[in-house]
Amino acid sequence: MKRNYLCLCLSFLICNLNLSSQSLDEKLDRYLETELTKFEIPNLEIRIIKKGQPIYERSFGKDGGQDKPYYIGSVSKSLTAFATMRLIEQGKLNLDQRFHTILPQIQTNNKDITIRHLLNHTSGISKKAGFKTLPTLADLGQSTFSIKSQFTPGSQHEYSNLNYSILGLIIEKISRKSFDQFLQTEVFDPLKMQNASAGKEKQNIIPQHQYYYSIPKESEQSDFNSTVIPAGFITASANDLGKYISANLLPDSLKALLHPNLYQEMHTAWNKESYGYAMGWKKGSMNGVNFLQHLGSTATSYAAIFILPESETGFVLLSNSNSLSFTEDIAKGVLQSLCNMEPEAASNTENYIRWGAGFLLLFAFLNFLWKLIKLFTNKTKPTKAAATKSLLINLNLALILFFGFPFLADIPFLSFFEMQRDLGITVVALTGLPIVLSFIQFFFIGKQSS
Repeated sequence: MKRNYLCLCLSFLICNLNLSSQSLDEKLDRYLETELTKFEIPNLEIRIIKKGQPIYERSFGKDGGQDKPYYIGSVSKSLTAFATMRLIEQGKLNLDQRFHTILPQIQTNNKDITIRHLLNHTSGISKKAGFKTLPTLADLGQSTFSIKSQFTPGSQHEYSNLNYSILGLIIEKISRKSFDQFLQTEVFDPLKMQNASAGKEKQNIIPQHQYYYSIPKESEQSDFNSTVIPAGFITASANDLGKYISANLLPDSLKALLHPNLYQEMHTAWNKESYGYAMGWKKGSMNGVNFLQHLGSTATSYAAIFILPESETGFVLLSNSNSLSFTEDIAKGVLQSLCNMEPEAASNTENYIRWGAGFLLLFAFLNFLWKLIKLFTNKTKPTKAAATKSLLINLNLALILFFGFPFLADIPFLSFFEMQRDLGITVVALTGLPIVLSFIQFFFIGKQSS
């Protein structure tokens, strides 16, 4: 009788687990199939892991489902942080060691910046400085590269790619291996991340795309730089990152690689609070569910990883295109589903922005042609003074935009142009075509009319 009762209970439990899994599957299938019709994404990969095992796997797009690596953007920082912790585990590095003792070639106004500060983004290096190109370790001795700390290290947080680019050089200097070699032997191989790479050769990478007015076009990874690999250009497949998530969800499996104290340190916010940036992970909460996450994007890719420690669940989302907000909305919807919420519909705003930019480009071009025709058919005859004034005004507007853009958007204009090519083209056209017209007025029409 007891055996029959036990079997009945086990059957009921298994049935409930299956129904729960099916419920999540159905919810996500319905959500993704509905939302992904709103905006064209070339490829999208999603893997959900629970207690070390995949429970949901979906691939969208013609190149999906082939376990190909993607550029994972700033998700790279989590792997770089893990690699740094491996050096600390080996006794070759200390979290509170000042980085200038390792790389004295980098000039700095504050020699109190430590490895911990770099990992936490509390070094005082600004976000805008993160767009500077760091020399390679071999070239560092011949360069005059310098960084400036904007505040007392450890006193506040400001995200900057340069922190992790510097960590990449430190890993090379201490290990006496290339960054690629060290990650391969100390991170990728132990975690069985078979398609992951931190090197320059990307032969098997999934085709990359950029948006041109909501239409994705195959494109090269234009903003790639070898010294930025630790901060944003590691490549990995969805299965690779699923294994990395599993390792973070099951810390006992990492004991051979990382002491539990170091593992805990990686997941502790810089200010010791419940929320905030830790070391390659950012702590947050939704609907009472705590999580760790990192998002990443390059000119041609988007990536997101989340782990929900209390439910031993995590997920990865990868795309071979970088939308302004749509892919992030999808990632948020998946997270909401895992936090026992109804996923919010993705916004159509991005379509409006990109098509609006396309119409502005068309208007700017037609307006330029119309004014040009009027000039050369003598329907307008600007004086030399008027042509000069027009030229100066338009040049000043362009200069204000070029130099003011970094302060408004917190990103250099050229970097923005690389990341969002269609929007950059529209901005250049709106400012550049009036300058061209003014030059024509000044050098040709203005001279005739003076």
